Amino acid sequence: MKHTIYPLNQGPNPEFIAMLDPEVRTNMLRFEMALRKLLTGRWRDHPSLKVKIGTGFTMSDKTDDEYQEATRRDGYDRLYIRFDVDDPLGSPDGLGLVRSEDGRSVLYGRCRLWMPRTNKNPVIAYVHEDRAGHFSYAPNKTLNRTEEPPAKVHAPGFARADRHLASLVKSKHVRKIKVSRFIANSPSTSDR
Repeated sequence: MKHTIYPLNQGPNPEFIAMLDPEVRTNMLRFEMALRKLLTGRWRDHPSLKVKIGTGFTMSDKTDDEYQEATRRDGYDRLYIRFDVDDPLGSPDGLGLVRSEDGRSVLYGRCRLWMPRTNKNPVIAYVHEDRAGHFSYAPNKTLNRTEEPPAKVHAPGFARADRHLASLVKSKHVRKIKVSRFIANSPSTSDR
């Protein structure tokens, strides 16, 4: 067996080590599925969804470049759910969006899920270049950008969205998800 020797005070990347843990990957997959269900009404990815969802820790320049290249290639929007490497089994601590606008890829790094009082049709609220707005989902389309916040008072909508996301993560459907080594084992229930 070959061992890697690291210089003093340097070791393997803690994000890489955390990603090797099946419990960490399971937690991330559960939040990915829950966000997809809240936003699009589907548990699983589907060709009709023009919004892809990924998870990880801090979005590095390399990850940002990969997301931008994939967006340029296929035109899909990409949400990135960020987790704290020091609490990888907890809730996400950030949300970002990469999308194509006017022929270039744009990163919206300060996003958050927001839900109206009706508990239907949540949106992705954003602050970008000191402008606030939101993105809404429509089937078979990329996210629709609106250049105004979803409400004058944001906090209640953020709290509702957080509660709904947490309840979906704890739901029977999502709790069945387990990652074993590098393969996700999911229930064989319908997509909806």
